[in-house]
Amino acid sequence: MKITFDKITDKTERYDLTSVAWFPKELGDLVITGPSWVSVVRHTPETLSLKGECSGRLHGICARCGIEVDECLQFAFEHLVTNQKEEVQDVQEIECPEDDLNTIYLLGPELDIDEVLREQAYLESPVRMLCGEDCRGICPGCGAQLNSESCRCSVDYSDSPFAILGKINNK
Repeated sequence: MKITFDKITDKTERYDLTSVAWFPKELGDLVITGPSWVSVVRHTPETLSLKGECSGRLHGICARCGIEVDECLQFAFEHLVTNQKEEVQDVQEIECPEDDLNTIYLLGPELDIDEVLREQAYLESPVRMLCGEDCRGICPGCGAQLNSESCRCSVDYSDSPFAILGKINNK
């Protein structure tokens, strides 16, 4: 959803998130399960406030064993948006004040709320979805799902340099 900067007034405009078209597909499938909204209000002619929160269930695949898994995804954000030019250009090194971490500098006359939501989703989503911290994954040799069955690989140490020790033990 794109909003033209000039059309935002000093009254709070609230938009409920009913569609998840903004959500990045590579992170999984999102189902909104709780309050999810974005609000925009103008503070000065050059700045506005953008707040929002999203609550949902993320459906994906366990990175270790490949079974389907659901995980809760919740995030809230607050940004200051400005259509002023960023003061830093052609500078090799600067110190970034903490206020600038939550400031969005627009390059054009409109604010793309979907892009802000995508960025927040990337920041809040797990790097790897797991069915559990103790997930043992899949055996690379036989393909057994190690959470529910034992490895079927044969244990043959005959080509090991320590195989001779087994012969000593059998005497």
